Amino acid sequence: MDTVLTFKDLLILGVGISAIVLLIYLIRLTATLIKTLKKTNAVLDDTQVITSIAAERTKEVDAAVGDAIGVVASVASSIKGRQGVVGSVTTLAAAVGALRELLVDLGILRPKAAPEAEENDTEAEKFEDEYTGE
Repeated sequence: MDTVLTFKDLLILGVGISAIVLLIYLIRLTATLIKTLKKTNAVLDDTQVITSIAAERTKEVDAAVGDAIGVVASVASSIKGRQGVVGSVTTLAAAVGALRELLVDLGILRPKAAPEAEENDTEAEKFEDEYTGE
């Protein structure tokens, strides 16, 4: 029994093998795309959280800057002589206070400690002195 293999048969066999290889390649590509989409969704979720935090901080800083601009304008008008000496000193004190609040809001300075905490520290030091006998 002789088997005859024609060029047409070889061509069909080659196209079939190529189709199977292409199908395997597309399956692997789809799996990789699914993993990539999951990671992209996670990154977008993180970006949304960070964007909302940045928007809140921007509103806080905008309010502080608005207050600082008002104080600076008031100081400028004081310097030009539109207000008296007492008003100038008051405005300057308000400017310093607003600047300090801005620095505290930005995290550059720490807020003042409560006076009660200072009293408790002195009592603790007295107790340690009495205990050690010094």
